[in-house]
Amino acid sequence: MKKMKLAVFFAALVSVLSFSSCLDTNSESAYDGIALVTVTGDEFIGYKLYADGGGILVPTAANMKQFGDWSKVKRAQVAFKHLDEVLPEPSENTKYKVEIVSATPLYGGTNMINTTRDVEAADTLYKNQDPVIDFYGGVGIYKGYITFSPQLNYNSSSPFYFNMSYREEDIVDNEKLTLTFHYDNGESDSYNSTRALCSFPFSSELYSHFSETDSIDVVLRAMQDRGGENYVKKEVRMATKDFRAPYGY
Repeated sequence: MKKMKLAVFFAALVSVLSFSSCLDTNSESAYDGIALVTVTGDEFIGYKLYADGGGILVPTAANMKQFGDWSKVKRAQVAFKHLDEVLPEPSENTKYKVEIVSATPLYGGTNMINTTRDVEAADTLYKNQDPVIDFYGGVGIYKGYITFSPQLNYNSSSPFYFNMSYREEDIVDNEKLTLTFHYDNGESDSYNSTRALCSFPFSSELYSHFSETDSIDVVLRAMQDRGGENYVKKEVRMATKDFRAPYGY
């Protein structure tokens, strides 16, 4: 079967940004904070980085350019230093002038796939998927994205792919949504274990299904064995307003 490369190949995403290898985590002056952010704007109108949990980081365009091309990056982990002499009162929409000192894009990024409608994609995703060992830590949902850390085996010399899907039967009005994380490590055997940091945007159609309630339960699952019978799962409560990405996305 021809493989459908529906997700972002991890090396292509990583190559978009350069990394700061000289960040000294033992130095108190190296950075003031680390945040997972949603990137909005561009080098012409300026950037706003919406931090998960609240706060908007505002670096200069010149500062952002130091780390490469941000045009294809929507989610990243950044370390930053504050430039405000006096920090403003914190709130969800408080803006902070910052200098980014390190940036790492998150894996994933592709749109969620409704496999009830896209039968060809469903066939490919489920037949090509490889086991995930576990989900490390918690699951975060904020301003249009679900973020999590799968633990998996991979071959460092081969590409691997990530996707997220759901079926019509996974949407329970006003109650629950089940999402399936798909991992495809290609044709080679995989012996190295690693933890990735993934983030996927919610499909725009999902908000309308749950718009009459304030919050729902989200179940994140991934195949845990070759037979596809057992799944590793994480469940989290989310605010339905977090189906929507920040303005300017």
